[in-house]
Amino acid sequence: MNHRYLTVLFSAFAVASIFPGLVGAQTSDTSAPRTPWGQPDLQGIWDFRTITPLERPEGQAEFLTIEEAANIEQATVNRNEELLTRGARRTESTSSVDHGE
Repeated sequence: MNHRYLTVLFSAFAVASIFPGLVGAQTSDTSAPRTPWGQPDLQGIWDFRTITPLERPEGQAEFLTIEEAANIEQATVNRNEELLTRGARRTESTSSVDHGE
C-alpha cells in the first residue's frame, strides 16, 4: 500500500512539473514585452486604416464628438461612392486620379 501511495504521489509530481498549466500554476503576466533599454517593445504589424484623423487642428477637442465622427464617416462613404460610379477618365502622369484634375 505504501509503494502505491508513493508511486501515485511521484507520478502526480512528475506530471505537475512537466505540464504546469494543468495544476493551475499559470502566471497572469500581462505586461508588454520590453526592449533591452526598458521601453515597451511595439514591433509587429500595425493597421492604421481608419477615418479618424490622428491629428486635430488647434483649438479643437482631443476626441471627436459623435456628430463629427458621423460627418467624417458619411463624407468618406460619399467620396467612395462618387469614385466608384464616375466614368473612366484619361489622366496625365502628373495628374491626380482621385481628384480628377
